[in-house]
Amino acid sequence: MAVANIWSRVEWVDADGRAQGIGRMSSEQPRTITYGTGNIHDQTFVIANAGTQELFDVDDDIGNFDLMVIESTQNLLLQIVIDDDANNGESYQVKTIGANIPYILSSEVGLASNGSVDSFNGTSDLIERINCKNSSGSSATVRVVAFT
Repeated sequence: MAVANIWSRVEWVDADGRAQGIGRMSSEQPRTITYGTGNIHDQTFVIANAGTQELFDVDDDIGNFDLMVIESTQNLLLQIVIDDDANNGESYQVKTIGANIPYILSSEVGLASNGSVDSFNGTSDLIERINCKNSSGSSATVRVVAFT
């Protein structure tokens, strides 16, 4: 059995000058995720401007994951593909991830909505592929670390 520890905190000053925050600092107890096999998939990609790249494929990489962290030196579009073999209906989620801000997936499970208007009524299925597109104007270095 292996574990990954996560610390995350965002702080700001509101319009009234009050310091606010959410999350945990490194001096506090981290959020610990236990991952079963102890396998780690750690890969770095360099993606040219206007380029696309597959970052993860459940069939080619480590299979499903307990935790995945994606970080890029540039803003990216991230496409998460759920159920690409269409057992429940292939679904896509597209997210914008900010430069130098870790994007954390704490589960490999998503909902395949199969075209449903109410996407909360989808069928639970695995994230099977993750692709990204770099439209930042500069090349991006993207690191993907997945734990299973």
